[in-house]
Amino acid sequence: MEADAKYAWVGGAIVGLVAALVFAVIWLKQVGTADRYHSYTIYFERIPLNGLSTGASVEMRGIKVGSVEDYAISSSNINRVKVTIRVDRRTPVSQTTVAMVDRNYVTSIARINLETPGEPGPPLVDVPPGEPFPVIPEGTSILGDVAGTLRGLGEQSAELMLALNESLNQQNRAALSATLTNAATLTAGMNALIARLDTTV
Repeated sequence: MEADAKYAWVGGAIVGLVAALVFAVIWLKQVGTADRYHSYTIYFERIPLNGLSTGASVEMRGIKVGSVEDYAISSSNINRVKVTIRVDRRTPVSQTTVAMVDRNYVTSIARINLETPGEPGPPLVDVPPGEPFPVIPEGTSILGDVAGTLRGLGEQSAELMLALNESLNQQNRAALSATLTNAATLTAGMNALIARLDTTV
């Protein structure tokens, strides 16, 4: 009995030491990650997010400085997407920095670009009420605006063609065909008359 008790005590001590070691490793990893990275939130409403996924690159001036950690569509506004990013703490994210979305149109893989127009302002460190991290505002994408305009023109053209097709029923099409035939006949007659006049002259 005494030997069994000793073995149980030794086994319990070993299990306790292993658990403490695992806990210490996890804690040190989390502390190290928190020291190396800063997290930010971005709300996208105007820029399309096609091809953006968890783990996508976050870049500044063409250099990868972080990655996309999470994203979710707002339950109150389906056109608003909350994106959480993790950025290297040495990245100069300022109060004038804005977030854009760029994509490779061959692979359709998207990434987030952080742009700071002009002189950088103070560092972005303030956390708005109700937010877990500082919020980087959404920028304005010229290519996105152009794409949206072209998409709108395409939709309007499709609607116009559909309306025109519906207005030209079978009877109207027959009348239009007869008119075109008469115009062709009249043109042929005029050409023949001009030819005779030319011969007479």
